[in-house]
Amino acid sequence: MFTPGILTFREFMTHDPLPLATIHQTVLEFLRERSDAVLFGA
Repeated sequence: MFTPGILTFREFMTHDPLPLATIHQTVLEFLRERSDAVLFGA
């Protein structure tokens, strides 16, 4: 779903040190084994 290392245009232009894809990957890895969590995206 998310490819690590892919930057958005805004992240590229502002030299963002922590890309959004990295945050998404970390959150999804944390929630992977959890049975008491719900991930809602709107």
